[in-house]
Amino acid sequence: MCNRDNESVGTVDGVLIDAPGRRVRYFVVKFRPAADTFLLPVEDIVHVDGHAHVARLETASADLRVTQFDPSAARPFSPDDAITAIFGPRAA
Repeated sequence: MCNRDNESVGTVDGVLIDAPGRRVRYFVVKFRPAADTFLLPVEDIVHVDGHAHVARLETASADLRVTQFDPSAARPFSPDDAITAIFGPRAA
């Protein structure tokens, strides 16, 4: 993950998906130099560039709305979640 100056500031470690809403809600990120994992709301991302197999996420401001994340607290995405995401009512 890079900032506006194209400097690496961390890595995207995963996503949290709202299956009934059929959308990604958070990026799971590890910011450097800390090894802690945080949730970055998808709404805070203003640009994603996937060229050269590197995801570049640009946020609207330097004041990120992040929440510390404990991976053991998240329920894994299940086959039932996949069915809900594919066949559930269309998201608004």
